[in-house]
Amino acid sequence: MSVAIQETLGPITADGSYAFSEGGGMVGHSYAIGFAGVFGGATATIEYEWEGSWYPYSDGAYTAADQDLMPALGALRVTVTNATAATNLSVHGTRIETTRAVSYRELPFKRVLHGVANLLGIDATSGRLTTAHAEALNTYINDAMRRAWRFAAWRELQELEWLTVRPGNLIPWSAGLTRQMGDIWRVSKRDPLRSDWAEEVNYRVFGQGILLQGSGLPAQVWVLYTPAAPEFTTVEWETGITYTAGESVYDPTSGNVYQALVDNTSQAVTNAGAWQPVSFPAFLLEPVKMGAFQLALTEEGQASSARLPAADMEDMLQTLWAQEELRNYGRAA
Repeated sequence: MSVAIQETLGPITADGSYAFSEGGGMVGHSYAIGFAGVFGGATATIEYEWEGSWYPYSDGAYTAADQDLMPALGALRVTVTNATAATNLSVHGTRIETTRAVSYRELPFKRVLHGVANLLGIDATSGRLTTAHAEALNTYINDAMRRAWRFAAWRELQELEWLTVRPGNLIPWSAGLTRQMGDIWRVSKRDPLRSDWAEEVNYRVFGQGILLQGSGLPAQVWVLYTPAAPEFTTVEWETGITYTAGESVYDPTSGNVYQALVDNTSQAVTNAGAWQPVSFPAFLLEPVKMGAFQLALTEEGQASSARLPAADMEDMLQTLWAQEELRNYGRAA
C-alpha cells in the first residue's frame, strides 16, 4: 500500500542539498523517489542520514528523470551537483507501507473479549462484565494470543520489508522497521513474493539485530518476518490524559484497541496521525477464545473442566495449520 504525501522539492535550479520535511518520521517505511523536470547536465544523488552522517544509496547518481524505491532509515535528502542555467529539477515522494505477505480479515477486540465472557457465563452486554473481570480476561486473551501467534509460521501474519544493510553486514533492530520483529523466516536479495528465485541470504540473529553472512551482499535485502504478537488492553481512553508513544488504550465505542504513534494529550483515537488500531486476526478468534477460557477456568481452580478447552485450542490450531499447508503446498502438514 502506498501513501501519497504530496511533497515536492523544487524547482531546484542550483547545487545544494534538499531534505524531505518528513525527516525521521520516514523511519519504518520505504519511499518511492521520483525525478521530473530538466536536469540540464546536473547530477542528483539520494542520501540517507545515519548517526549524524549522510550516505548515498547504492543506486548511484541520476542524470535523467527516473523513480526509485528505497527504505527510509531516517531523514532523506537529494543533493544536486553540476547544475546549469537549464536545470529546473523537481523531486517528489510517495511513502510505501510495509507489505503483508497475505492479508487477513480483522476483528474488533470487543468481539474477543465478549466471546470469552460469554463462555464463562458472563453476559457482557448487560453490564455484568465489570472492570476487574475485563482486566482479568484481557490477561488471559493476551496469553492465549501469544501462544496461537507463535504456534506456526502463519502466512497471514508475515510481513515483508526492504532494509538497508549497515556496516559490518548488520541490520540493527532500529533500522527503519515498521513493527517490532518476532520470528524471522527468510532474508533474500530479491522480493520473495514477486520473484521465483529470491536468492536467499544466510543470517543469524543476535542481540543487536540480524547479522548477514557471506560475500557479495547487496546494499538492501528483503526480510520476511512475523511481527511480535500484539498486546491488547481494556484500559479505556480518557480525555486530558497524556499518552506516550507505544501506549495502548481501549475504545468501547468501536471495540478496538489503539496504540499511540506519538506522545499526545486528548487526541481522539480516530486521529490517524496520533493512533493506530491494534488488529486482531479473525482466523485466530476461536482458538484464542478457547485458550483464554481454559486459562480462566484454571485460575478459578477448575483444572479438570479446563482440559476440554485446552484440547480444543490445540486441535483448532492444528486444523488451521493443516489447512494452510494444504492451500500453500497442496498437502497437509
